[in-house]
Amino acid sequence: PNTVNSLSLSQSEEAAVVATQALAHGQDQAILLVPDSAWGTRIETAFTSVFEQGGGKIPAIARFGNNTSDHSAMLTRLLKIDESIQRKRDLQSRIGTPLNFEPSRRDDFDFIFMVANPVQGRELKPLLRFHDAGDVPVYAIGRIFSGRAEQARNQDLNDIVFTATPWQLRSAGSTTQPALKSIRGGAYGNLYALGQDAWRLLPWLPLMQRDPDLQFPGDVGALRLQADGHLHRQPAWAQFSAGQPVTYRWPETH
Repeated sequence: PNTVNSLSLSQSEEAAVVATQALAHGQDQAILLVPDSAWGTRIETAFTSVFEQGGGKIPAIARFGNNTSDHSAMLTRLLKIDESIQRKRDLQSRIGTPLNFEPSRRDDFDFIFMVANPVQGRELKPLLRFHDAGDVPVYAIGRIFSGRAEQARNQDLNDIVFTATPWQLRSAGSTTQPALKSIRGGAYGNLYALGQDAWRLLPWLPLMQRDPDLQFPGDVGALRLQADGHLHRQPAWAQFSAGQPVTYRWPETH
């Protein structure tokens, strides 16, 4: 029977890749920050199923709405800072003296998986710093990056590690403007790269069908043909540094 081959920029697949990568690096406790929407739930499910199947634990999930003034209170609860403040108050009233100690956040997690678009990310990341979680690794999927060079605005996303495409990393570091006007703003670049890959892949497909381990180094990521005909995409990794996406290298595992 003829197999139908499919290639996509699936965000659920990216979430699964984040889960797999974190586990491979011994990070098996995650806190999730997820928008209260159908999209948020879809990405959360994709991440959670792979992460928990691989032995990962999720001590807490916070779902946030569109009201940005609630974000600080939400993070105070998520990081259990409110409990720390309450303990201080209880102790003070019991001994009748003001106590001089800083409320501390919970520390039962290795990283935060942030499901967010660029606008939400710019609101949440500085608040994590403010709430004493600035040193905790934050991982996201490619949606966190608009695809456009917005260096000043993206300072607020600094240190977030996310799934990117080799195309994005090349164009972020390039000084020449792409020839096609439609991809100059960056937003459609990944779709252009996907089209290029689909075209270039065609002569490789018979080879890839014979050798399932063969990887095609595509513009959207390393592509490997699965038994069902779907091309699994292993994205590149990027990190925001000085408001720009740069290549991120995970530490070596021993």
